[in-house]
Amino acid sequence: MKQGDFIKEGFLLFDKINHHLAINYYSLLEIELTPKQFMVLHLIHEIEPAKIQDISHQLHLSMSSVSQLVNKLEQENYVSRSINPQNRREILVTVGKKGKEFFKKYEEMDDLVIEKYYSKLSIEETKQFRDFAKKLYTLITEESGHV
Repeated sequence: MKQGDFIKEGFLLFDKINHHLAINYYSLLEIELTPKQFMVLHLIHEIEPAKIQDISHQLHLSMSSVSQLVNKLEQENYVSRSINPQNRREILVTVGKKGKEFFKKYEEMDDLVIEKYYSKLSIEETKQFRDFAKKLYTLITEESGHV
């Protein structure tokens, strides 16, 4: 087997793992967001308060597209907007009430999955998994110029 074959097999296995977890656990979240809406919400959660320009830049989406996605998320109370007190021309986006509830449930699901499956790995295996993920992330982001 070539290195590429091992990589493809690993991807296939992670796809199967994610599919299983999505069906058996994360479907319990009852989220009704599109993948792009979820990406925007997740990024806002990571960097809040977020500016539309920052979301656009990090997700490589147009400002118009991000604005439409944020509008929809705001209508559903996943996010809220406010004026930046330091620059009144800027709008800041933060996680709203429904978004906070979602991430609370999401974290509970993560904890459940970790306890049920990942906790069965040894500490050494867990560290290797983390270190591998870090190394791959660094390689990809340095190569693409996006961190």
